[in-house]
Amino acid sequence: MSFSIQPLNPASLPAAGALLAEAYTTDPSILSYFDGISPGRFMPLLAKYFTLLTELGLAHGKVLSATVDGDLSGIQIYYPPGKYPLPRRAQWRAQLTIARTLIPALGVRKLIQMSQVISQLEEAHTTEPHLYLEIACVLPRFQKQGLATAFTRCVFTEADAAGVAVYLETSNPTNLPLWAKLGFCISSKHDFGGTAYWSLLRSPLNHQRQPY
Repeated sequence: MSFSIQPLNPASLPAAGALLAEAYTTDPSILSYFDGISPGRFMPLLAKYFTLLTELGLAHGKVLSATVDGDLSGIQIYYPPGKYPLPRRAQWRAQLTIARTLIPALGVRKLIQMSQVISQLEEAHTTEPHLYLEIACVLPRFQKQGLATAFTRCVFTEADAAGVAVYLETSNPTNLPLWAKLGFCISSKHDFGGTAYWSLLRSPLNHQRQPY
């Protein structure tokens, strides 16, 4: 197996959206947002949603892609220090675009619930200088081969060079042992909209917290 990691080519946006949709089909937060959507509409809608998030990452942060033997296998979206939160105007445009995309399927009530959870996550977001790792995934069939570690190392190197922490959120408890092995500590836990969310921090090299 040979793999490579490089910035995502904007021409690969649809493929990135489809990959993330496949990777997050069982994620608790995603299931809470898209509960009740028919199977035939679920994956296309999820792919559109993640394509929008990836496009936002390309515009204001950084997006890395991983390929294994030429096949797209993973995506990372992150925001370097000082790039998150987004400028207010960019936030409004993103929220409007997402709303227009999702409201026909989710309806107003579900979209409001989703917006409230996102706002609560923003309020809980760390205030210390950091690199925000918004999305990090490798498809299951490419896992346990060293790719995920190499993938995250790119982000860690950038954060360590800047002397800042790496911050992320997860609603999937099965991911916690993996993040612990990579040096993350739980900074807080919240229940938003009936779903548990963990906020995790990894201190820069030579200033490590004790893993949980």
